[in-house]
Amino acid sequence: MIKAALIDWLYAKGLVTDAVVVSEMVVSNWARRADIAVANGRLYGFEIKSEFDSLKRLPGQIESFQKHFDKVTVVAASKFIPYIVKNYPDEVGVLEVCVRNLGVEFRQIRSGRICEVKDYSTISSFMTKVEIERLLKSEGIIVKGGLPRRDLITYINTVPIRRLKKFALNCIKCRYKDTFLAFDSARRRDGSFESLGFLSKSETLRAKVAQAEELPLGYFKKINESNERAIDFSKLGPEFGGIPEDMPQTVTLRKKEKDQTRS
Repeated sequence: MIKAALIDWLYAKGLVTDAVVVSEMVVSNWARRADIAVANGRLYGFEIKSEFDSLKRLPGQIESFQKHFDKVTVVAASKFIPYIVKNYPDEVGVLEVCVRNLGVEFRQIRSGRICEVKDYSTISSFMTKVEIERLLKSEGIIVKGGLPRRDLITYINTVPIRRLKKFALNCIKCRYKDTFLAFDSARRRDGSFESLGFLSKSETLRAKVAQAEELPLGYFKKINESNERAIDFSKLGPEFGGIPEDMPQTVTLRKKEKDQTRS
């Protein structure tokens, strides 16, 4: 509910103009996930802490998010607000969230500030090897074919930081364009809460398959999610960078593996 209401709030504030919204965006070599990210001319990260959450992981999240996002905002339940305001710097935005019978309400406690990310290594972490190769080619930088990603990155430092940042943001927007457009279309019809699944790559791909095969739109929702396990991408970051749009996020367990997992 809070995530859907936050997206509606972002729309109302005009932050989703010429932008994409990303749910559970991974950063820091897949070690951290921002609940919501918005890529327009900058990259914004939002972390939600509801009444049922704790702040145990927040220090590490804020530290990582401030390195990767141009602006970070914590969206938190009322009971957490005094602690967050006191313990985190002024550049971190703070939104108080109240869940009531009629829905979710927000109150801006602190607007926060934009702190542009200017670190070459951090910005390049959002790009895949193919995207880096395309950037270098567009800049007229000639490199030997077949170089691994870690070697290609050494050439990035010669690209002006503004052009690198713009290129990386465009890569993010292109990567998540299909999922966001699917969500945006469904949102207009059904509302944000009912449409959140379309912000998932796997949900969007399933919807495309269902459409191509003329299956009912909810066909794949019949699949029991307990048969699936999330893929651990933590060791792929340094070598491959950002996740391609069409990369599966889960694997389906065989019946034997499923039974072993339960035991």
